[in-house]
Amino acid sequence: MFCIANLGAEIKPFCCGKQRKLTNGNKIGLFLFAKQRVVLGGVALDSGETIFYKRSHFATHLPAQAVFSPSHGWARRLGEGLCRVGFTKFATRMLGEMVDHEFEAKEGEAVKPGQILGWVEGFKAISDVYAIARGVFVRSNPRLREEISLVSSQPYGEGWLYEVRGEPDARCLDAAAYSGVLDATIDKMLEKQRLEGNQ
Repeated sequence: MFCIANLGAEIKPFCCGKQRKLTNGNKIGLFLFAKQRVVLGGVALDSGETIFYKRSHFATHLPAQAVFSPSHGWARRLGEGLCRVGFTKFATRMLGEMVDHEFEAKEGEAVKPGQILGWVEGFKAISDVYAIARGVFVRSNPRLREEISLVSSQPYGEGWLYEVRGEPDARCLDAAAYSGVLDATIDKMLEKQRLEGNQ
């Protein structure tokens, strides 16, 4: 596993191994290498690598083998043209505890990035579920009918949302680039809280 921590971020004890400084754009951070096995819906990542991300009060492990949409979804190639898609931990935190969901897309239906496939309802918000892959809709996650809480508790594992036979959207980012999207999003939220606190 390798971890990217923002400058000044506290490094948690689970991160072990060699450290080296890294220049990433305008930020300087630390890469910490360790071994960890990650399973996405029963499919083990080849190298078991995740990227540890922390900013302010939010922390997560991003699967290094997945790609991420700027709208906080992830997609993972499973082989034979199959992609599994879900919400990132950040998205589930914004939605709150999951309450209900429904998919309108049907098996065999052609889908394209940005298309609405269904919706989810969380304790904090309701959100449409968008396609972040182009291809043919295969299925939604059948386990969510009985255990919708998996979306929040295991967003990169058993809480995946749907599968598409095709390719992730070309606008999807690798985990390191997605950490920049998280930085910008969280900084904007912190600035809004600061301004509201000064009123």
